[in-house]
Amino acid sequence: MTLLPELATEARRINAANGWGTDFDPDKKRDEVPSYLALIHSEITEAWTAKFPRDASRELGDVIIRALDLGELLQPGYWQDCHQEFCEIGQRDYRRETWVGSLMGLHVLTSEALEIYRKETPYRPGLLQRLHVLVSESWRLMERYPTDLPPERIIRDILRVNSQRGYRHGGRRT
Repeated sequence: MTLLPELATEARRINAANGWGTDFDPDKKRDEVPSYLALIHSEITEAWTAKFPRDASRELGDVIIRALDLGELLQPGYWQDCHQEFCEIGQRDYRRETWVGSLMGLHVLTSEALEIYRKETPYRPGLLQRLHVLVSESWRLMERYPTDLPPERIIRDILRVNSQRGYRHGGRRT
């Protein structure tokens, strides 16, 4: 098993145990996907408010976890053949961008995912592709502004903490 499928499976398992996404059905409840995308937007905004880019690694890890989980909800097993180095379409050269520009790029990807959901039929292939790029670019940002821990370790630590949280913790609505 490669890294992203393993992380996605773990995120989905933990979120289901905590009561999130257990009745997910975007075909019957049209507001579910936008709610999940809004949660991704909120994590990007939290990264934006960090005093220094390196302080935003946890929020970027949350972006990755939420995107992996949504991908699993939309198409179980989607991440099975994926790696964090995967998607060439839409990749930005972060070496030439400011921190703010990089985060704007993540917001744009999330907004594009919402527009795909709203306007394309079927929407899943385009939305999954945007989630794919969002995971990749968030991972690359974590690598560009490193902390003492590599991205994988940060994400695993977040998942460990999430696994110890209570049922429907934090007031999350989706």
